[in-house]
Amino acid sequence: MPIVGALLLANTIAAFVLALFNAATLDLSHHDRPVPEYLATHGVQVRAQLVLFWCVVPFVYVLVSACEYICLWTNRLNPIWILVSSIVAIGAWVLQIVLWSYCIGGYDDIPGYCPWVYREPWGWYPSWSVASPGGARWAVPTIFILYIIQIAFAALVVNRQRRTCFRKSDMRQSWAGKLEEVDGSNLRSPDDYHHSDFTTALSASTKPKLHWTKCRFTGDEDDGQTKCANMTVPLDWNNPQADQNITIAIARSRCADPETRKGTIFYSLGEPAPALEGVSGLSDLLKSHFDVVTMDPRGMGQSSPLNCTEMGVYCSSDWPSTQEEFDANKQCVRDNVEQCYANDPLIKYMDTRSIARDVEAVRRALDDGKLNFFGPSWGSHLATTYLELFPDNFNAMLLDVVLDHTVPPFETLLGFEQAAQAAFNGFATWCNANETCPLQDQDIQEVTARAMNLASNNASCLLESTWRHLEHHHYGKVADLLSLASDPSTADAPILQHLPACDEELEVMNSSIPVPIDLFAINCHDAPTSDLTLADLTHQKPFLDAAAPTFRSMALLRDDHIACAGFPFAASRNTPHELHFPQRSRLPKVLVVNSLDDMRTPPGGAANVAAQIPGAVFVRTKMVGHTSYGREGSVVTEMVDRYFIEGELPEDESVVDV
Repeated sequence: MPIVGALLLANTIAAFVLALFNAATLDLSHHDRPVPEYLATHGVQVRAQLVLFWCVVPFVYVLVSACEYICLWTNRLNPIWILVSSIVAIGAWVLQIVLWSYCIGGYDDIPGYCPWVYREPWGWYPSWSVASPGGARWAVPTIFILYIIQIAFAALVVNRQRRTCFRKSDMRQSWAGKLEEVDGSNLRSPDDYHHSDFTTALSASTKPKLHWTKCRFTGDEDDGQTKCANMTVPLDWNNPQADQNITIAIARSRCADPETRKGTIFYSLGEPAPALEGVSGLSDLLKSHFDVVTMDPRGMGQSSPLNCTEMGVYCSSDWPSTQEEFDANKQCVRDNVEQCYANDPLIKYMDTRSIARDVEAVRRALDDGKLNFFGPSWGSHLATTYLELFPDNFNAMLLDVVLDHTVPPFETLLGFEQAAQAAFNGFATWCNANETCPLQDQDIQEVTARAMNLASNNASCLLESTWRHLEHHHYGKVADLLSLASDPSTADAPILQHLPACDEELEVMNSSIPVPIDLFAINCHDAPTSDLTLADLTHQKPFLDAAAPTFRSMALLRDDHIACAGFPFAASRNTPHELHFPQRSRLPKVLVVNSLDDMRTPPGGAANVAAQIPGAVFVRTKMVGHTSYGREGSVVTEMVDRYFIEGELPEDESVVDV
């Protein structure tokens, strides 16, 4: 892409230089008629007009073309902009040729046709036949040819990569206009977009032979069709020659009907977590046509474990208000992670980019051609990472409830809190209009704040439990929880002492409960905030509080945003960036699906990601909650199954009413 941009820029510069040379060297006295007195006495003015014709318009086009080069450099090309600017270029040059030809001396007996240049007619002369010693004879066709070449280059790029220079999501509200300034990290591309080292590493070794055995499942997943295997991959894919390897555990469930088999689906869970027992997330119809492969990500489950998971991160998750608090929290996180690294260097390489390369190694070991990728939630981030690295190695790809990794971490956090507040506002509206709500006619926000204060150390569990009910519009359960928790006489009710969010040992924000360090490492590698300062956090907090006034500092993602500031490793492996694809790649159609009412992955992020994948089809669903696929009787499940089995896609930008 930089080479194409450089060629286009060189063409424009060459055209500009030729135009300037033509005007400067043109011999005004070389004509077959006497030179008018006006030319003899006003040669400077005439030459200035030539400069205007031959130089100013090309210079304007250079400025217009600058937008094209910016788009090319960032791989966000707008075909409409290219078309308009190309028409402007051709039109400008045709106009110059016509004006130059006619204004050299009027038209036959019509004197003063161009009185601002000449006062006497000489007859009609095409511009390239007027001056023998000057540059006009060859400059005009040469310049025109150069611009044709430039337009051809632009057309080639447009055909290969449809992009927009400026996305609507970039036009933020005024209060959010300082996001880039606040975040400080900006959008950075990955350290490299090629995988030559990776390919060399796999090619240099023999293809691993997978030995399938009975799986060691903890549940009842052993259906006789599922077998498990281990394979060895490099610890560091950027240095695969190093003598450091880890083991990746994979499971494969054979399709129920071999005669209708269409290939292999790689199924990723919705968060970085052990996934070998996740085959049941797909429909029976899909499993009857595909082998389904799952993988425990590096450092988790039955893959090589991170040998310090029991440590956790016990640092405070409170939003710091002083430099001492901020420094203490950063140092606490750094100490935890460095202690883990001393036990096991794997933590340094637990990023989604490395996991995507593990997926490709699995694909090659399976020796079954191209994959079909099924990526919900965090799995959508893994899928798009794989898509960038290996765009030619899949047949179909589903991104369901999409995690947008193309924007800075603070923008992701802000969008999450806005969606959470919108969900809570929906509950408040329902409660005020519903006589069965025990909180009717009360200030719901005040009730919630009182409940969280009374919950004390259990506040994070109450918050998570409340949000899980909000997510699925279980408004009655939300009202019951808040009603009990906000009343001092019932704040110790048994139901509040055994909230699902705590009993299920989910990740919570309470500082007495550790965040799993393996999940924490992946989050901090992928969404680094190591360049944050206390001034940044102080500036960010009012925006977050304005976005989610009900919850304020208790929002679920703020802990990672703060804690990752102390992450000690260089954040250069998989930082947020806009998606890039090689021009040579012709991507299969990718299906992007997102619920219109999903507070964990708001639909705006899915639309943003879909706009950056050439040819992607984006479908919004009128479903409530996280994930669209797999609901009983869901038309979305039927739509996705048809896409994988028959290649049938719905209409782009459609809304599915379920």
